Amino acid sequence: MENASTGPSLLRAVGYARVSTRRQADHEVSLDEQQQKIAAYCTLKDASIIEQFVERGLTGRTDKRPEFQRLISYVCDPANAVDLVVVYSFSRFFRNASQYLHYKDMLKAADVRLVSATQDIPEGPNGELMETILAAFDGHQSEVNAMQVRDVMMANAENGFWNGSKPPFGYRTRVAQVLNRKEKKVLEIDPGEAEIVRKVYRLCLGNEPGLPPLGMKAIAKHLNEAGIRRRGKPF
Repeated sequence: MENASTGPSLLRAVGYARVSTRRQADHEVSLDEQQQKIAAYCTLKDASIIEQFVERGLTGRTDKRPEFQRLISYVCDPANAVDLVVVYSFSRFFRNASQYLHYKDMLKAADVRLVSATQDIPEGPNGELMETILAAFDGHQSEVNAMQVRDVMMANAENGFWNGSKPPFGYRTRVAQVLNRKEKKVLEIDPGEAEIVRKVYRLCLGNEPGLPPLGMKAIAKHLNEAGIRRRGKPF
C-alpha cells in the first residue's frame, strides 16, 4: 500500500514479550532482550511498532494472562489496523498446541499475521505446517519440563529440604547444605514468630489470663490492638 505523498507505508506491528519465571528473566531470555529482538525484526521488515505488551512471570501453557488477553483484544479490533504480531519466538505466544492454533485462527480471521523475530517461517501451507509442528514441540517440552520440576521438588521434600516460597508463619529457613553452588534449605522454628503462634493458640483455647476463648476475628483484633504484627503487617 502506497501513499502518494509519503511513499510506501510501514506495516503496523504489535510486540508481545513474556517470561514465565524470575529465573528466566534473570538467566535466560530476558524481557529486554526479547523486545530488542522484536524491534530489530520490525526495522528489518519495515514495520512500525505501534504497541507493546509485556507479560511478567506467567506460563505460556494457559491463556489466563492479562497482557495476552489485552493483546488479542487490541489486535482483533479493526480500528487499530494491526498487520503483525511479533514475538521473540512462537513459544512466547503459547506453549500449548491447541490453544496456539485457536488464537492463531483468531488472528487470521482479523487479517493479522503472527511472526517470530528468531524463527524464519515461510508463508503458505508449508509454513503453516512448520508452525504447527513447532507449537506441538513447544507444548511437549513444557509438559516434560513441568514433570521434571515436580520430580525434583518431590525428591527435595522427601530429603527434608524446603522447596522455596515464604516459610509458614512461625518458621524460617536455614541453609543446611550447598551442593554445586546451590543452597539447600530446611525449615526451623523462628523463636519470635513461634511465641506469637503460641499466643494465638492460648487465645483460641481460653488459656490467656483474663480472656475467654476467642474466634479468629476476635484474635486478629486483639493482636492488632496489642501492636503485634505478622511480619510487619496487621493480622
